[in-house]
Amino acid sequence: IVRAQKLLNISQTPRCTIPAPCKPCFSNAMLPLDSGLSPSNSREAEGSSSSRRNITAEERAEAEKVLSSKWRNLASTFLLDKRLPRSGHCSVSVGEFIVIVGGFCPANLPIVDVILIHIGTLTIKCPEVYGNPPPKRFRQTLNHVEPSSLSPLFPEKEEDHVLVMYGGWDALGCEYGGKEINTLTVAANGDYVHWKTFSTSGQAPSPRYNHSADTIKRKESLFVYGGEGEQVEANDTCSYFLNLNSLLWRRVPTFANFKRGRKSHPSARCLHVSTVRLNPKSGLEEVIIFGGLSPAKDRFDTRQKNNNVFDMTPYSLDLDTMQWTQSSQDDILKTKSRHRAAPVKVTANRMLLVGGVTEAGLFLDDIVQLNLSTLKWEEPPLVLGQPSHGLRHIAGCSADGLFIFGGTTTTIFGVTPVTKLDVLQIGPPHELENKLMEESKSAASTPNAPIPSPRPTPKKQRGSLADIINDFVAMVKLGRGKYLEKFNIRQHQVLARHRASRTQWFNNT
Repeated sequence: IVRAQKLLNISQTPRCTIPAPCKPCFSNAMLPLDSGLSPSNSREAEGSSSSRRNITAEERAEAEKVLSSKWRNLASTFLLDKRLPRSGHCSVSVGEFIVIVGGFCPANLPIVDVILIHIGTLTIKCPEVYGNPPPKRFRQTLNHVEPSSLSPLFPEKEEDHVLVMYGGWDALGCEYGGKEINTLTVAANGDYVHWKTFSTSGQAPSPRYNHSADTIKRKESLFVYGGEGEQVEANDTCSYFLNLNSLLWRRVPTFANFKRGRKSHPSARCLHVSTVRLNPKSGLEEVIIFGGLSPAKDRFDTRQKNNNVFDMTPYSLDLDTMQWTQSSQDDILKTKSRHRAAPVKVTANRMLLVGGVTEAGLFLDDIVQLNLSTLKWEEPPLVLGQPSHGLRHIAGCSADGLFIFGGTTTTIFGVTPVTKLDVLQIGPPHELENKLMEESKSAASTPNAPIPSPRPTPKKQRGSLADIINDFVAMVKLGRGKYLEKFNIRQHQVLARHRASRTQWFNNT
């Protein structure tokens, strides 16, 4: 980028009427501070730009191509700041990174760039991009797949990760999907990503967005359901299967459970939540969906009152019989109806849901829990700390890897994408958990041991009033025992505790 800018500056004719000596309007002084030029190199560049020379048409075309491309060397700070606030993006947790693709950015409307968040250090990485990126879009799906060596999607390096992006919308009338899929190969160390486009065959779904997609059969097949679009039928309840080895689509209708009647069949919907579980009785894979709203044509604002927001009753689809089954719920623990919620599967049998939008258009700030083994909503978990910058009422964010990223919130200017990254910490603090485990072990080994005399504890450094209130509320909840069963907290132990991690993140940015 720097060389291309310097090359164009050489032949740039000054448009200023200031008497000489003067610099071209597009001078090196306008380049970002982290361009990598040392003071000596910058002086040489200014000297070379002052002595303009003629360049060939080929050199000019190549320089303009580099400057017009938005997919190479996007590590400049001023570009990254504009691309962080976004909503309607898709994210996947692979290896040591959270991969974020596309979305709706206020600086450039829909985008399709790639951002990597390193889990261990909470740093953002902009990898080098190869291949031809797909058109800009948002509200698409992104899934981590593991194709076999016979599949055309198999990566050149076996340790790399393959992601499949499908569907999307550019807010200008262009809908994506159909027989075209895009793959993103992410290097294991996060240094580069590679875009590829494949054409599929068979009974492919029509172009759509706001749909759901899940990987089944050991991540060798893609399941697509629901969504909306100009060519999507309003009552389309069929499911679509993509074989990742042959790239062949298969359209399969779904049926209601004959024993429970038509109520066991979900209506056509979009902006819903879906996941995959193993049936605890049969051991077979099932697709679970809930929430969302009815699809409607020519709709950009999903908060319109004429749209039907479905309740949060889970429906399970048997992939062998293609029959839906509706699960019964406890009215006391049943959560509010919503759409645009961010799901995160914390264990094989536990799913958390972050935020969303109600039928009245209210942006929620709660976190609810679904037991996937029983398909029943349970008491919400204990969440340590508070969201960053007070941004609580969020919709359209992502929660993969327990990293709450992006989203939109309501302001005096309307619905606006925000810059947000919160690490969702579940359960008791790690220090208190280790202390409780040590005490339980010591009590089990010596049950008749006398009670030790109390020892003075060192005085803790007092923080702000908000931190004191948050710690007090957390300790009260811990004392009552109202927190989740032990989750896998190993992925959080690489971070500081909830308050320290947020402070580190905002200090770095």
